[in-house]
Amino acid sequence: MKLPAELLDELGSNVLFVGMGNVLRSDDGVGVHIAQRLPYSDRYGVLVVETGLENHIGKIRALQPSEVVLIDSVHFGREPGYCNWVQPDQIIDRGSNTHNLSLTRFPDFFPFPVRILGIQPHKLSVGEHLSEPVAKCASRLTELIGKWGNSSAPRP
Repeated sequence: MKLPAELLDELGSNVLFVGMGNVLRSDDGVGVHIAQRLPYSDRYGVLVVETGLENHIGKIRALQPSEVVLIDSVHFGREPGYCNWVQPDQIIDRGSNTHNLSLTRFPDFFPFPVRILGIQPHKLSVGEHLSEPVAKCASRLTELIGKWGNSSAPRP
């Protein structure tokens, strides 16, 4: 896993984690899988949008988070389960994805920073289960975010 726990410390308080993806296409649903399992924290909020992020733009704006972190599968060309931060302008729009609007456009709709926490998928075939390497990554990320969210570290 590329994402060390200290990278989460770059995030401020009142972060909104948004779980994205198609849960019927195996590893594409990893963002939803993680978001559904995050423990409660007063340091962050969680929203599950699956494939319809564009349908939640108004709600996200109304929540007024300090920052939005989209959790989604991203093709890095790396080993399955690899994860890292991706800036929306680094996403290559190949015209074939599970979102109605390209992720590169989402920062245009918000007055606050938008980051993407990307996870390299292994399989995108029809199915509701994550592959083993992606499931391990999802479990570790859920644990890291939960610990970060419930840490006693001072909040900005």
